[in-house]
Amino acid sequence: MKPGGPHTPSSMEQRLGSLSTQVTVIVFWGLVIIGLLFAILLLADRREDLEAQRAAQADSAAYHIGQKLAGDAALSPDRLEHQLRHLLETSGARYLRLERAGRVLAVAGEAEALADGEPQRRGGLGDGQVELLLVFPSLDSVLHEQRRMLLLSLGVLLLLFGMALRNVLERLLTRPLAAMADVAQQKSLGRDDVHFDESAPGEIGYLAGFVNRAFHSLCASEAELLRVKELAEVTLNSIGDAVIRTDQHGRILYLNAVALGLLHSEAGDCRGRQVMEVMRLVDESTGETLVNPMLACVAGDRAACNVGNYRLEREHGEAISLSIAVTPVFEEGVISGAVMVLHDISLTSKLRQELSYQASHDPLTGLYNRAEFLQRLHRARELALRDRCQHTLCYFDLDQFKVVNDTCGHMAGDQLLIHLSELLGQGLRQSDTLARLGGDEFGLLLMQCPPERAIQLAQELRERINDFEFNWKGRSFRIGVSVGLVPITPESADVKGLLSAADIACYAAKEGGRNRIHLYREDDRELSQRREQMGMVAAVRAALEQGRFELFVQPIVSTAEDSALQRYEVLVRMLDEKGEHVPPAQFIPAAERFHLMASLDRWVVEHALAALTELHGRGLALNLSVNLSGQSFNEEGFLDYILDRLRGCDGLAGQLCFEITETAAISHISQARRFIDELRAVGCRFALDDFGSGLSSFAYLKELPVDYLKIDGSFVRDMDHNPDNQAMVKAINEVAKVMGMETIAEFVENERVFDILRGIGVDWGQGYWLGRPEPLSRLLESARSHGASNVIPLG
Repeated sequence: MKPGGPHTPSSMEQRLGSLSTQVTVIVFWGLVIIGLLFAILLLADRREDLEAQRAAQADSAAYHIGQKLAGDAALSPDRLEHQLRHLLETSGARYLRLERAGRVLAVAGEAEALADGEPQRRGGLGDGQVELLLVFPSLDSVLHEQRRMLLLSLGVLLLLFGMALRNVLERLLTRPLAAMADVAQQKSLGRDDVHFDESAPGEIGYLAGFVNRAFHSLCASEAELLRVKELAEVTLNSIGDAVIRTDQHGRILYLNAVALGLLHSEAGDCRGRQVMEVMRLVDESTGETLVNPMLACVAGDRAACNVGNYRLEREHGEAISLSIAVTPVFEEGVISGAVMVLHDISLTSKLRQELSYQASHDPLTGLYNRAEFLQRLHRARELALRDRCQHTLCYFDLDQFKVVNDTCGHMAGDQLLIHLSELLGQGLRQSDTLARLGGDEFGLLLMQCPPERAIQLAQELRERINDFEFNWKGRSFRIGVSVGLVPITPESADVKGLLSAADIACYAAKEGGRNRIHLYREDDRELSQRREQMGMVAAVRAALEQGRFELFVQPIVSTAEDSALQRYEVLVRMLDEKGEHVPPAQFIPAAERFHLMASLDRWVVEHALAALTELHGRGLALNLSVNLSGQSFNEEGFLDYILDRLRGCDGLAGQLCFEITETAAISHISQARRFIDELRAVGCRFALDDFGSGLSSFAYLKELPVDYLKIDGSFVRDMDHNPDNQAMVKAINEVAKVMGMETIAEFVENERVFDILRGIGVDWGQGYWLGRPEPLSRLLESARSHGASNVIPLG
């Protein structure tokens, strides 16, 4: 409502008029109380202040008169009286009198002040006999007058302030509020053409604008509510999820279009009926029919209920996987119904099943994979422990599978694995589990199957594979399979132990000639040895990582009496975690079987070259013979490693001799020949170790350009009383000389054997009689302590 024309108080304004009066009265009396408290505090110490003030005034007047008398002792009475009148005006006293020896010299002021005033005397003035009497007004009267004037002033100020405050309140508060009240009354009567005055000053104008906007929003909200309701209907019909609204009794009140399509029904056919009357939901995992979830949610008084995944069964056997969630509807804090949302997860469920299949199956063969097999093996072990029953683990490793891969390619190998998977899966029980564990290895878990029956079944599978002929592009192949069986009993180890035992048993089958079956037993000596080697291989790996190896050297002595050349064979010893030596017979077989010899040989070559470098720097020249495994010179990169190390050790290649066994050289004849040729080209020498132990020694000798033949110790050890061995050593020596090679005899254990070797013409001898192995560190310490000319030979 806009103001206009002369102001006439309205009825509402008259009713609100007392508001400003009430506020003014409240403020007025509040200020009165505050003023009184202020007056009390202000006058509390006024008496002491007045007394001190009067004493100071009396002292000042006495001092002034004293100064006058001292300057002019013969002052006339008129002049004295004039001085007293002057002091009367400045001191605040009502009466002054100057006396000498009881005689009045001068008087000023009102004599009646002596009756009700308060006198004060000051003597010792002038010649010391003059005395000044000052009479001040009564303190009580002065204080009373000051209180009266203070309260009167305070009352007048408060009255003026109250009147001004009332006028201000009427202008700023009463009239704007009355106007707002009148507009509100008209609004309540339905008039929309009136508005609150937003031009009112201060907060009243802001409040009027806020209320105007609120009324405008309220009017707009009614239209918006209608629009939102229509939009909600459209939204619910357009979303991809089915939505069903029920009352608190589970009866359907509303279904969106998706829900109607899901049920193949019309809205009129469903409203008022129970949810479970129009649809049948079955638990996907248990097959149980779902009761009305709406009632369960309402009864539980929960904010939301994730019912889970169910299957909607429709006509003609059609089924849809659904994820169901139910949320209660509250009205004024009380549950009035519920909303059920059904999300079609058929595609998601199908993808989940595919992912689950891929996670548990081998993509090539369709069999279970290693991860799934390990889980089932773990459950089988738990069942054996719980039910005191027995199962059997079968481990299959194909023989000669690599031949197919190498000759026909991996595509042929994959087809072969698919055919073999089908052969292995024929005739198995539903409770059995067949899996591809990796490469050409398969696992079979036979539930409730004793070892005797497992052996029969494994034999049938082995024969089935053995009889199978694989054809690929005009070529035919037959392969075999080695099988390791492990009983699963209540006393069995964990899954890792069972797989380890199966691997050991399968390896034993391969070692026994391949295409065999081996049953694991705890007391099996061969398997026990295999298990010990598997334990030792971990120790070898740890020793390689931590450098827990030590080099020993054993002298190789010339049979020529005037020879001064020093030769040593390098031997490696492993240290356990306590620093004690492990016999080579314990760790060397394990390192060879599990292909760790190349790593060990690298370590030996590295430290042997370091020792040669140090001895060379001290002026000591000697030859070191280093043993190499067949795995080393057959490993890609090992030859390049040695050549690279020799390039960093100029001039030392001629002091290095590599010993390779006859068996290893013959098994890898082409690699051995290339290895020898390239290292001899840079100055290294080679010795063929254990010569004579093979069946074709002389036939292969011409293929291997070595510098030395080390005659196998089995011929040398007892040649002093065995003519046959002596003849064999002599024959080997003669062949070597014809081919330009020097000979070294091993196992020289007494002087008689050494003399025979010298007589035959063998060039070098090695054995305990000539010198036992000693740490290489002793040789290095001798060179450091005595110098090159005084090195103490070992042995």
